[in-house]
Amino acid sequence: MRTPPSASDEASAAASEARDAQRRLLARALLRQRAQAAPAAREADPGENPAPLSHAQEGLWFLAQLEGGASAYNSGSVTRLHGPLDGDRLELSLRALIARHGALRTRFASGPGGPFQQVMPAGASAAAFALQRLTLSGDEAQDGPLAQRVEAILAQPFDLACAPLLRAVLLAVAPEHHLLVLALHHIVADGWSMRVIHRELGQIYAHGGSACGLPELPLTFAAHAAHQRQRDTSAALQADLQYWRAQLRDLPSLELPTDRPRPARMSFAGKTQRFHIDASLAAAMQALAQQHGATSFMAFLAAFQILLMRLCGQHDIPVGVPVAGRGDARLENVVGHCANTVVMRGRLDGAPGFIDVLQRTRATVIDALAHAEMPFDRLVVELAPRRDASRNPLYQASFVLDAFPERTIDVPGIAAVRLPLGASTAKFDLSLRLTKTGAGLDAELSFRTDLFEPATVARMAAQFRNLLASIVADPGLAVDRLELLDADAYAEQI
Repeated sequence: MRTPPSASDEASAAASEARDAQRRLLARALLRQRAQAAPAAREADPGENPAPLSHAQEGLWFLAQLEGGASAYNSGSVTRLHGPLDGDRLELSLRALIARHGALRTRFASGPGGPFQQVMPAGASAAAFALQRLTLSGDEAQDGPLAQRVEAILAQPFDLACAPLLRAVLLAVAPEHHLLVLALHHIVADGWSMRVIHRELGQIYAHGGSACGLPELPLTFAAHAAHQRQRDTSAALQADLQYWRAQLRDLPSLELPTDRPRPARMSFAGKTQRFHIDASLAAAMQALAQQHGATSFMAFLAAFQILLMRLCGQHDIPVGVPVAGRGDARLENVVGHCANTVVMRGRLDGAPGFIDVLQRTRATVIDALAHAEMPFDRLVVELAPRRDASRNPLYQASFVLDAFPERTIDVPGIAAVRLPLGASTAKFDLSLRLTKTGAGLDAELSFRTDLFEPATVARMAAQFRNLLASIVADPGLAVDRLELLDADAYAEQI
């Protein structure tokens, strides 16, 4: 049920439009400043100021100025460690990691030319870093209070002007039983970076807290950001921009039916519904994709867009998909925010069957990835969509298929297990993340709690599983006739 606008809603809308104008003015000013002064790329750590921000970093910095101390763009990990852990050695290892990766000792500020990043000296930054150690006892070590403490650590805001944007807390739960909580701001580390951090932290710990055994990094993140800025005026970027202008022309907002009226401003409060797709169903989807020259990613993206279409009744479904942004092989072991986002526009008009949708999705994905170097935040500025403080620009749902399980910290003599995070924030209306495991796919459907009730999203998760089963059973069936309900749910409805 949609609620008619009230006087307070209209006032909120007016305030939202004022903020929208402020955003556009600031974005245009940043573009002018960047055009006037684009620093040359360096292969080594610049170590001098100002160093440019990448486009993604600039977008995150911009959001931080608008949202203040919000924790929506915090990231991190929780690892359970069983065994004789040496806390001092772990602290040395974290310090060595900070010294090795400039992004982990970077601060962000604004000057006459706009925002810049400053990579702080390696030695001083590493020496000043401390691993916070807490010993828990009694009720503190119980699952409920422990989860609340971990969530509070991960949600604690960062001041972008103060390096390092990394927080490490070691919780002693019992003898030889610890939880290591790593919290970072997304402006210095993406999902790929977390794998690098976990891998190298284990390697450094194994070498007594020294990074001497690791190969030298051929490129720093700061140099990568400068390279990206140099590309701003290139013919290749202009070709990418032309493609995206055409691809995203007249892009609609995704209007999912919600349990609550959409607020004038996002709260970023969120939760996650976890579910599982068994190995036989996942394998059947993969086989269907391969039979038609597509990938599992394309098949599951198509299925997710069909679910969204069935929920909202629209036939033009934009979904944001993160890409690694590490086409340069020198970035493979670099910590930094290299990730980019591309918008996959699903066109589901004409009552197609799933195979038809899969072929459309295949073409869309191939074309989009060919133009994936267009920075999303730059694209938003160039396209200048009408901004709405209650929505993410250009897309309101996101999709990820992770073919690699999350890497844990491989510490000699220690049994390490990566624990799932209890998400308390959401940047989009809905986000579906699928992770391949030996037993099928672990699925997470994250959602905004200012829009949806948990029971509604649990129902969506069940509908997605049923939709996959219906696709596999009859892939030629028109997508508006595919089953979303199992027999029990159907019986309840009638």
